[in-house]
Amino acid sequence: MPRTVNVILGEISLRALRGESNSESTSLGRPLALAIRYYLTEKDTYAPGWAYPRFRRELIEGEGVQVQITIDDAPWEALEREADRQGVSAERLAEHAALYFAAHLETGRIGRSVLDD
Repeated sequence: MPRTVNVILGEISLRALRGESNSESTSLGRPLALAIRYYLTEKDTYAPGWAYPRFRRELIEGEGVQVQITIDDAPWEALEREADRQGVSAERLAEHAALYFAAHLETGRIGRSVLDD
């Protein structure tokens, strides 16, 4: 069953998910939900940058722009469990997932067409 979740994204995460589009009206809920799903599928790869970086743990919660996403219970609950394991909030890990996903798009590891589907 889908749920609606609010996630605060910093400027870098916002730009990463928007890609070439700088429009404020660009809906980021769908690409963020996709980024979370992609991040979770990468869990067992031990890819560089997958784990939440220690140096970011000191950032203040709540700074940024609120993005509302609709996501199924299973991936959100998996993200919550992983966030708990890594010692961060699920919202903070969702933002990290956005950066991780965008980096993989940028390097060509996954195609930008994934966002368009």
